[in-house]
Amino acid sequence: MIHGRVSRGHQGREGPGPANTEADGRGAEVIAQGALRDGNWFGRPDVLRRVAKHSAKWDWSYEAVDTKLARDTKAATILQLGLYLELLVGVQG
Repeated sequence: MIHGRVSRGHQGREGPGPANTEADGRGAEVIAQGALRDGNWFGRPDVLRRVAKHSAKWDWSYEAVDTKLARDTKAATILQLGLYLELLVGVQG
């Protein structure tokens, strides 16, 4: 169970919006439905969870967590999480 502050991500497809940027900079422990964008690539992980690993911008970083109801992991899910990772690198360095 994760305890702490939870922020809701920006709703548009234009990428990290004010809600995400503010939540990132404050170090919110969990960001629900945070929008990530880099050029034509866009993703919305179910959860961005703060971890105790330094990033280029902050004393913490985020990792993407996506929830699925499937019993088995599908290749598309692995690719989706890989995209989220690449988009996060652009946001947090």
